[in-house]
Amino acid sequence: MLTLLSVKAAGATNIIVVNKSEERLEKAKELGATMVISGLRNDIVQQILELTNGGVSVAYECAVVQLTMTNAVASVKQGGQVIAKAVFGNPVAIDMGQLLYKGANVTSRLAYRHVFPEVIDLISTGRVDVKGVITKKINLEDIVESGFEALINDKKQAKILVRTTK
Repeated sequence: MLTLLSVKAAGATNIIVVNKSEERLEKAKELGATMVISGLRNDIVQQILELTNGGVSVAYECAVVQLTMTNAVASVKQGGQVIAKAVFGNPVAIDMGQLLYKGANVTSRLAYRHVFPEVIDLISTGRVDVKGVITKKINLEDIVESGFEALINDKKQAKILVRTTK
């Protein structure tokens, strides 16, 4: 959802979000996604190619699984870019032939310290409004049950803020 807000703030006007959770797709619509696609469909890539007349300029991979990386590569247009934004626990394969044929690039981004000043500026100036993504605020001592377990089990949760002091 934060990627959605970020690309919107950067000026993207046609934003497609794919997710397996209907609740998260609804949240994506609320936050300004142009189109949402259920990740449970078998024809995700075909639908994206049809909606975009041949592929997206940039595909962000935020789910850290093989299928989403494969779909991201297949969904970019000629000269497009795939950006991996999450930490992969296991290796993934990338179809280099498909990348070469498309002249596409794969890169990655993590939120290292040099990124934080820009993010803080975007939020503090209101160019990125994160209020709609925050679904819960909890105390540090509740982080396991009300934080981690809630994010795993309750697909209505997006971002949970943790208070370090009472």
